[in-house]
Amino acid sequence: SNRPGLSSILTGNGKVETSPLFDTLQKTDEPDLTMLPSGPVVDSLSGLLSSSRMTAILNQLSENALVVIDGPAVLTSSDAVILAKKCDGVLMVADARRTSASKLKQALEILAQMNVCILGVILNRANKE
Repeated sequence: SNRPGLSSILTGNGKVETSPLFDTLQKTDEPDLTMLPSGPVVDSLSGLLSSSRMTAILNQLSENALVVIDGPAVLTSSDAVILAKKCDGVLMVADARRTSASKLKQALEILAQMNVCILGVILNRANKE
């Protein structure tokens, strides 16, 4: 369910409360895996993602767990770079059927220019041949 999620917390008033944040997390069928949905679509998402409130949310979550963010493609959204700068490292995922080597290189260069720590690249949907 994409019921209240990250966008709901980011647009809330006042301090990031521990209880509402953790109440928004959703359990999954996988043991020890919890998810924070994106929440409803909001205007000016980039401003919210770059806010001190977003940093506070990530800090609270990382006190108790390893946080993995599934973000948008670097070349299609400035939000990807905003999120990447808030992370300890980025693992780029490239679709072998749709991502050209030049586009992958361009995306990696953008992240490098922003001093983002690139941990590696996963090539998804590659032929086994």
